[in-house]
Amino acid sequence: MNPKTRQIGIKEISLIHFAKNELGLNDDVYRDIIECITGKRSAKNLTYGEMDKLMAKFKTMGFEYKPLKPSQFNGHKQPYFTAPDRDRDALPSLAQMKQIEDLFHGLGWIEMDRKRGFIHRQIKKFYPQTRAEAIKVIEGLKAIAFRKNKSKEQNN
Repeated sequence: MNPKTRQIGIKEISLIHFAKNELGLNDDVYRDIIECITGKRSAKNLTYGEMDKLMAKFKTMGFEYKPLKPSQFNGHKQPYFTAPDRDRDALPSLAQMKQIEDLFHGLGWIEMDRKRGFIHRQIKKFYPQTRAEAIKVIEGLKAIAFRKNKSKEQNN
């Protein structure tokens, strides 16, 4: 069977949906583009040849992706794709900082000293300076919130 006529799999569909989200396309526009290029309305019905044409169109619209180097596959046979704006060493996003504040508020922690103390215990700094550090703080706060809610449920 010709690889270009074989139907795409779940990883390829995920890549197409990733491109759709990165380009900020709503569902109707996304389906119109697919239909214009392939004559089909759904990505799950595409062949590899049609997917190549669709990805070329997304590339002209500004979508870029870079496959990981073979040394980064960690034993996986298929490459995984990374978003260029998800650099773990970049500054924390506004969404991450808002989520941290929302979690503090949900726990009832309004004192600045308590917030700084928790963050310092998590990352040895008084505020997260990278996305990776923000993730550590968020996950720690989520774990505390989960334990707090779990203990409330057991008491009721």
